[in-house]
Formats: sequence, C-alpha cells, structure tokens
Amino acid sequence: SKLHEDLFRRYKSVIPPVYNQSKAVTVKIKMFLLMIHDLVSIMNIINDNDNKFQLQWYDELLAWNKSKYGGVEDITVSQSEVWLPDLLVENTALNFAPIGNSAMLISIDHNGRIYWEPGIMTKTICEVNIGKYPFDYQSCEIKFLTWMHTNKTLAIFPGADEVSLDACIPNGEWDIISAKSGAYSYPSTYRPGFAHTGVTFKIELMRKRTFYVLNTIVPVVLLSFLNVLVFLLPASSGEKMALAVTVLLSFTVYLSIVSEVMPKTSESISILGENIIFYL
Repeated sequence: SKLHEDLFRRYKSVIPPVYNQSKAVTVKIKMFLLMIHDLVSIMNIINDNDNKFQLQWYDELLAWNKSKYGGVEDITVSQSEVWLPDLLVENTALNFAPIGNSAMLISIDHNGRIYWEPGIMTKTICEVNIGKYPFDYQSCEIKFLTWMHTNKTLAIFPGADEVSLDACIPNGEWDIISAKSGAYSYPSTYRPGFAHTGVTFKIELMRKRTFYVLNTIVPVVLLSFLNVLVFLLPASSGEKMALAVTVLLSFTVYLSIVSEVMPKTSESISILGENIIFYL
C-alpha cells in the first residue's frame, strides 16, 4: 500500500514516462494469434482474428528500491493508472478504438519495466487474389500505428520476428503458413520531418482444399464428361436434348455456388469460374 501511494502520489498518466523529455519512449510489441474466425467477403476481405498482444517499455517514473518496500519486486495496477502508448489498428474495418479497457491490469517490476497484455478482436481489411481459388494463398496484415505521438516522443518496434502461434486454435478453412512481424512507419501529417511508428503483423494463409475439391471441382469434372456424351447419343434416342439441357442447368447451378462463396472483386478472376463459363 505504501509503495503504491509513493509511486502514484505525483504521477500523471498523460506525461511520457522519461525524466528527459527530449528522449523518445521505446515500446516493443509482440502478437499472440489465438484464433482466425473468418475471412468475410465484403468488397475486400475482412480478416477477423482474436489476438493477444504483449507490450513492454520502461517507465522511469515507476521504478523503486525493493529493499525499502519489504522486497516487493512487482505490482499490478489498472491500465488507467499509468501512461500508455496511443496505438490504434490502422487498417481496421471497424471504428477506431483504443487497445484494452479499464478492467485490464498492467504488471510493473521494480526496475520500472511495464508489461501490458491486452487481448482484442481485430477486423482488418485484406486485399486478396482469387485467381487460383480454391487453391489460393492469401496474405493479410494487422497494422498498429501511433496516432498522435511521432518518433520524437514514442518509438514502436516489434518485440519478436515471428507471431506466436503456440495458443492458436486451428481454423477449419485456413492453414497458417507463416506469421511474421516487422517495423512500420508513416510520415507525420502535422509534424514534417517526423514519422508515426508502428508494427505490422503479416499472416500468410493457405485455403484448405478438401471441401472444395469434393463439393465443387469433382462434380464439375464429372459434368464435363457428361457434356461430351451429348455428342455420342444417337439422335433417334430422344434423350439428346434432355441430357444437354440437364448438364447446362447443372453447370449454371455450380457457377452460382462458386460465385456465392468467392469474394466479390474484379481485380482477379478465378480459373475455376472461367472453366465453368467455358463449359457453358
């Protein structure tokens, strides 16, 4: 209780946590991917993920001598009590919102090192190429960027080269091929010569093909063989026209199915859709 009272007696959460205010606060951020919910087709793909992030930095104003406080090495406080970096998801598909909430706690050790691990659900815009659908690979990014702080006062760096997948729950439609993080920056709009820094997390996905092969590709291939049989049936049988119309209607149904599940974009056209139109 005395430690908390001494630390926060004159502490102001709006002031960057360095004694020398000409120095930038360095924050490292790691990402732990927990789950991919879906890639929803709304103009571009919306990448829907559950994520946990770990941010670390030193708050010089919250360090203490543990020998003076009964050997207490670390404490946990509400995130509303300490200075936080103003990070936002830049490529969000929703409204801009701050990370975390007042119910989340922050760990502080006696050296002033802060550990903040907010868990958030992100919905980000992701441009896709469906030319090889359903044998396609997609690459989606989650970009975190400082909103008002520039690299003069706040510098954001990745805390690791890889996104942690240790706690990731497998998705029924997508396999994760790689998940990497890298530094990211954007020129300041109000302070020329400075930049807003951040981290981009790049996730490469491969579509699981079994469902699409069994339910779309195999029936289309079989129908294409039936289409050839139209020319082999004798005209006297009376079934030539009926078979041709039936195959045509079947191709039309599968074309509508493929068009329904594919992202609505004109930037790239699926080879599967082109083949079905060719058969028509």
